[in-house]
Order: sequence, then C-alpha cells, then structure tokens
Amino acid sequence: MRLNVKHIFIPFLFLLACSKPNDENKTVAQVDDYKISVASFARSYLKDLQFSPVDVQDNFEQRKNHIDKMITAYFLAKEAVNAGFDTTLIYKNLMKTESASAMIHGLYEKEIQQTMEPITPEEIEEAFKRQHTKLDLSHLVSHTKAGIDSLYNRLQKGESFENLAKECFKNPVFKENGGDLGMVQWGDLEWDFENAAYSLNIGEISKPVESKYGWHIIRLNNKIVNPILREMEFNTRKKSIEQQLYNRLLKHNADLRIKKMMSEKNIKMNLPLIVLFEKERRNIKDKKLNPDYLEKEKTSFQNIFDKYHNENIAVYDGGAWTVEQFFKYLYTVSPNALGKGMYSAVAMSLRNYFLLDIAKNKKVQKDEKVQNILAEKRTEILASLFFNNYVDSYSLSQKDYESFYTNIKRKYYFNPDLHVLEILLKNEQQAWDVIKELKAGDRTEKTFRNLAEKYTQRKGFRQKQGDLGDIKKSDMGEIGKAAFKLSKGGMTGPVKNKDGFSILFLADINELYIPFNQVQDQVITQLEKQKKDYLYNLVLDKYSNNPQVVVKDFVLKNCFN
Repeated sequence: MRLNVKHIFIPFLFLLACSKPNDENKTVAQVDDYKISVASFARSYLKDLQFSPVDVQDNFEQRKNHIDKMITAYFLAKEAVNAGFDTTLIYKNLMKTESASAMIHGLYEKEIQQTMEPITPEEIEEAFKRQHTKLDLSHLVSHTKAGIDSLYNRLQKGESFENLAKECFKNPVFKENGGDLGMVQWGDLEWDFENAAYSLNIGEISKPVESKYGWHIIRLNNKIVNPILREMEFNTRKKSIEQQLYNRLLKHNADLRIKKMMSEKNIKMNLPLIVLFEKERRNIKDKKLNPDYLEKEKTSFQNIFDKYHNENIAVYDGGAWTVEQFFKYLYTVSPNALGKGMYSAVAMSLRNYFLLDIAKNKKVQKDEKVQNILAEKRTEILASLFFNNYVDSYSLSQKDYESFYTNIKRKYYFNPDLHVLEILLKNEQQAWDVIKELKAGDRTEKTFRNLAEKYTQRKGFRQKQGDLGDIKKSDMGEIGKAAFKLSKGGMTGPVKNKDGFSILFLADINELYIPFNQVQDQVITQLEKQKKDYLYNLVLDKYSNNPQVVVKDFVLKNCFN
C-alpha cells in the first residue's frame, strides 16, 4: 500500500502571473464594456493548462477555446448578479477568502519578486526534462536536525533503510513499506525536497534535507525517463513552464520569509485548548472546519466558542491570538490545513493575520494587479454559483436525450455494410507495381475499376471490375478487417490474405446505428451522469457565439511573445 504524497507535498498557487505591466491594460477580447486583458487571459489560461487532467499543448485553437470560456463566465456572472447571487452568504465568504489570498500573494510579489533572479533558459530546459522524468522515492523523517543526522550516520554505518523507517515513522503504512512515497513527478514536491530528489542516481540516498514538515533523507529507487523530448513540444510549452517555475520560486521564497517571521515572533500554542477544539472537530462528519457550516449550524462548537472566545489560543511576542480572532480569520485558512486539524488551522490563521496586516500597511489592496485578480475571481465565483444552481434546477427533456443521442450515435454504431472494390495479385511486388500506377493517376473509383478489370486475378471478377459487393467486417478474413479501417473513397494495400495480396478501395459505406428507441434507457442514464458537461456545452455555444463578442486574433496569437 502506498501513501498519498500530498501528506508531505504542497500545491503551488497561480493567483499572480508574471505578466508584463502593460499586459494589464492590453485587451485581447471584449463584450459590452467588459474587457479581457492579456494579463487576465494569461493568468487563467496558464493555470488551466497546468491543471488540465490531460496533456494539453498550447496552440491558437486552445487559446480561442479558453477565451470562449472566459466570455461565457462573464455572461453567467451577469445572470448571477441579476438573480441576486452577489448578496448570498456563500458568495461573500468565498470573496473574503479570495481577497485574503490575493492580498497575501500580492505581498509576495511586492516584497519577494524584487529579490528573485530572472529565470534562465537553462532552468526552463531543465524543468522541461524533469517534467518528463518520474521518480520512485522512499524517505526517512525526523522533526529535528539532530534526529535526522543520527539516522544519516546510522545509514552510513550500514543499517538498513527499511529498519530505520520502522523506527522513525509512526504511520503504519510508512513503517510497513520502508518510507515508500511511490512514483512522483515534477511539481509534486516542495522545492528543496524536489531538487535533492532529482539530483540523485538510482539507489543513492540524499544528505538531510529540510521541508516544512521536518527533516528528510531521500532514496531514489527508480527513475522513468521519457526518451523522446521534442523541440516543438518544448517551444509550445516554454512560456507555461517559465510561469510554473516563477510561481514555485515565488512560493518557495515566501515560505522561507514566513518561516523566519514566525520564528522571530516566538509563538507559543495553548495546546490543551487546541486539543479540546480538536475533539469537537472530529465529531464533524467530514472532519473539516467549514466556515459556512460553522456559521449556519449551531453545533457544539458554539458552546465552546461562547465559553472560551476571550481565551488565548496562542501567544507571541507583543500580542496574543484569541479564540474569537481565530474563528474570525478562519476564512483565510486553506481546506487542506482545515482538514489536517486544529493545530494546523490555528497556526495558518495566525500566520495569515500577520501577513494581511503587513499587506494592508503596504497598501497592497490598491495594486492594479491585485484589483484585477479580485475582479476575475468575482466573475469566476458568480459564474460558478449561477451555473451550478442552473444545473440543479434544470430537468432534462426528451429533446435533450434525443439531441445527446445524435452527438454520441457513433457509440451505437454496429457492423456496417461496406461496398468494396479489390485488385488481387499473386505476389506483393505485383501489388506494389499496381499501387504505383494508381498513385500516378487520379485514384478515383473509375480509375480503380479500370485497373481491376485489367489486373485482378480473383477468378470471375475482372468482368465485375473487382467489385466484391457489400461485405461486413467479419467477411473475407483480413480483407474485411482492412476495409473496415477505411473511410469512403479510401484505399489500402497490399493486404496479405489466403488468396494473395489485395489492394482495396472503399466505394461506399452503409452506416448502421442502433435506433434511439432501442437504447433510450442507456442514453438517459449516460446523459444524467454527464448533465453538467452537457448543459455547459449548450451555454458555451450560446454565449461564445454572441455577435457582440470581439476577439483580437492577432493579440491572442502573440500574447506570450
């Protein structure tokens, strides 16, 4: 059994893209008074590429598709405002969270970006190579430097990695599998952890390396490298890779700065009170402190909060963090931290309080990029809320089912009738000679028939001009299989079969489908499962084809140049 690598790895954030300053004002698309800037498009598009479940390459068509999605979001957000979604509690809480996130990451850029070295072409190329290299890793862990140094020294003296894993891990999975992290790839790991892992040879162990979760020794068990690295792929993904590198380095440097800041605050947690809240957290069904849930529901948390709201849940040099303040700033804490427990949630909320205070003093909220990002998030949130409500309230009709069947009809395609012409030759060289003659001509059905009448060696078929009539895929062995792969007007050969070598031409195809009334139940079940995607495509088609929409193709093609 392998443990999910998210236990020690972090996601990286794409709120702030390293766009050029004038990109905030350069328009790539417009509808009504709403403008999509190059910077706004870049932030949204590069994030979409990075987190796509499939490997999507950057090209003009992909960019156009993404602009269509952004335009659709604008129209949906307008509908949301008209319906009053911008006054709902869930919207206000989501915007509070996004505002805090944008402020904090705006602070990162304001303070940290200036200290970062420009990303070099060599670093981008190395990242591209690492993206095509997967690592099978194991690790040992200690909360202290002294502890990890002791483990490292014992490894050097010959003790086994697996035995030390049984000793250093409390987690039974890691104890059992020798600290096996499984197969990981570029972007899964914290920055220093990753660099150490990718520098190893197979079977080699690293020197102690620190992460935000403690100290580690890493062993590289295996490495899977994609041997084909295409220059065209690198060129199309170059800007996206540079963006990812920038965001990861920004986050890494920010983490170092925050760690220093928090250590200087000399923070002490009120562990008994945190344990009390943790016991209550575990009574919540999903074990997560969802702010909306706590705000709407009068849970047992309310009683504890009323009793302890003035108590200090943490103290630091120059101040204290009360239970009331903690719950007030709960909206700034990521779902990941909330899910890990009260200690993590308290630490994260206090950290964010410090950062937001610095950001406000530095007037980060007035930064043009931060304001633009919040406007983008507002559109995304409103569009999402309205669309999800639309999906929930929409009842699929018979017309929807029949339209969906038309789109997926190919799934219900069965053994068609193929009208096939053939030129049969006794040996392969003869077949290639005739193919050369066909290529020299116009390759029409008439030409093929004329050559079949002249050359085919299938008994009785010269006068038929090689016309085999209607056959099915299962007919005539290899001939039927090869013909089934052709499109109408297509030709293939030589196809080896029991009679010799055949050149085939597909003159016509009678496409047969299982009728809708025979598969209606299956279609209904499938569409109900895909209802959200189906409705989104309808909405996308409606809004992206609005005649008021203006997309500047030249700007879109060159927006990353």
